Amino acid sequence: MEVPDDVPAISRDMDFLTESPTAQKSLKRYGEVLDGEVHIYARDRITALVGQAYKEVSDDEVLNVDVLWTVVGLDPASVRANAVRATRGEVSFLVMHPVDVLRSRLANLHKLPEKADEKGVMQLRLATDVVRAHLQSLATQYTAEELGAGRSPLQPMVSLIEKLAVDDAGRKVAKRYGVHVADAIDPTLIPAGPFWEKKWPLLKELMSPEVAASITPPESHVGQSIAQQWEASPGKTQEVGRIVAMSGAEVIQDAGRGRHVVWDRRALQDSQLKVGESVTINPSGEVSRRQSSQGLDR
Repeated sequence: MEVPDDVPAISRDMDFLTESPTAQKSLKRYGEVLDGEVHIYARDRITALVGQAYKEVSDDEVLNVDVLWTVVGLDPASVRANAVRATRGEVSFLVMHPVDVLRSRLANLHKLPEKADEKGVMQLRLATDVVRAHLQSLATQYTAEELGAGRSPLQPMVSLIEKLAVDDAGRKVAKRYGVHVADAIDPTLIPAGPFWEKKWPLLKELMSPEVAASITPPESHVGQSIAQQWEASPGKTQEVGRIVAMSGAEVIQDAGRGRHVVWDRRALQDSQLKVGESVTINPSGEVSRRQSSQGLDR
């Protein structure tokens, strides 16, 4: 599998989960696909790895596949049950669920000394961003009324992330490394209602101070959409301005001179919008940002 040039890579290998520490057939199949070598670990060695399939492409490049039978901090059966099916051309395969990736990165940083480094911290930060984007994408499937109901359809996932933040690993990692897994939750997806009255006061204490400070709880406007709350008119021309509010269905943009416009969130070609960022939005759904000079060190 090739990684596109514009996609950052955070690993030097690819991991596959098999069913037991003795499942060597899948490892050998990967070796055959790579036309490379296979290394099988001794059964008495304490490791999550069944073995590795690898091929030396050049003096400084190696293709490597790790085959694991377990995942630190997770139940392998649950990982398989939660997995998301992805497709590439005519091929489909299961990919680890974003929340399980977050749980795994958190467990690695908390439990494994060899993972407690800058790379491990970066991987947890990225996992937090991925889950946040996943929640934002999931929210577009519901109306503002559904999201603001007594029990939001996002609540099960929000509760799971909250539990990770409250548990020993989440609290210690936040203190030691400054990574707060609760930042994976985007409260702006949920309209005024029970969540903000009951859950938000506790949740904001689990978030990083900068993220918590950036979120303004919505005023209670029973029966009103956020477009009505902001007296926003539908966007009909290209607009440049800051995102001031969002729900699962609507995005409110400050269009200047006291004017606000509302966009259909489902129609926008960007599922990772954040309240407070300045963007250009076109009626076609295209969203663009100013290019930042900051990036990941390579």
